[in-house]
Amino acid sequence: MDLLNSNSGKRPNSSNFAGKATELQSILENKWTWIVVSGASDHMTFLRSSAFENHNDVRPIQLPNGTRVPVESQTSVNLPSGIKLSNMLCLPNFHCNLLSVSKLTANMNCIVIFFLTFCVIQDPDPQEVDWCG
Repeated sequence: MDLLNSNSGKRPNSSNFAGKATELQSILENKWTWIVVSGASDHMTFLRSSAFENHNDVRPIQLPNGTRVPVESQTSVNLPSGIKLSNMLCLPNFHCNLLSVSKLTANMNCIVIFFLTFCVIQDPDPQEVDWCG
């Protein structure tokens, strides 16, 4: 019981990225591939760029397989569509880019719809589609 009480109100030091995912091609400088994941707790990237707004002093995270991965920094990324992704974890040894559905929907007030081979990120106003891939 003491263990439960000691962690109340603190964000767990782990990330989960199991869940339905689909690849999403964006039109960034190098056509980075992003994987939209319904079970990811954080946005994650392995890419380093001087265009990122870096916030250092981020603790390592533990992946679902038990591996601890160092977080180099926490960054914000501006996508060409005008979408700004904040609090993205930079994991240089991770080798893929993940977009968290829960972070997208919470921070952007949007809807993510998965189809068999693509997904749509949509503004709640049905007239506007923010991103499709």
